[in-house]
Amino acid sequence: MFYKGLLRITFSLAGGLLFAWVLCWAAYKQGLFYDADLYGLESALLFAAAVASIAAVAVGRAPPWWALAPLGLAAAYGCAWLAGPASVKGTADSLLRWCAYGAWLALAALFAARRGGRTAGHAALHVAGLYFVWGGLAGWYGWIHYPDIVYRSSDAALSMTGARLAGFLQYPNACGAVAAFFCACPMAAA
Repeated sequence: MFYKGLLRITFSLAGGLLFAWVLCWAAYKQGLFYDADLYGLESALLFAAAVASIAAVAVGRAPPWWALAPLGLAAAYGCAWLAGPASVKGTADSLLRWCAYGAWLALAALFAARRGGRTAGHAALHVAGLYFVWGGLAGWYGWIHYPDIVYRSSDAALSMTGARLAGFLQYPNACGAVAAFFCACPMAAA
């Protein structure tokens, strides 16, 4: 009995740390906007989701159906790819991206099925939020140097001061949207 509890705690801790690491790494890599940054993670996510789903089905706990919703869009890109798309690479990249989103959501749903996983997931989300916010502020004050962490423009319509915080994402509007998400996160968790 003791070992079963220890195994659950270890699983929750390891999963939470991995979840936080992936979110922080994704923020550091400009939100994985560029497909070349995502290829390795896509492969790992697809493999991990397949293994976890097979293991979950084997013990009678299949991933919830809603966790597979992004695979519907992946299927649409697959149909477009088979029909001869205008851009083979762009369509294949989008297909892989939506498969990765589905794999991520299935893994998150399986991980959050237990209370310990949900607690670790919330903690990981807040760790990623702190990393994102403090990284952006450190770039604004010049404590760290990162490409385009502060967007500079001489256009007064874009910025009265000539600078806008872009954070790790390189786009001020994207940085603002992610910061707004993290501001709303505590309300959603309550």
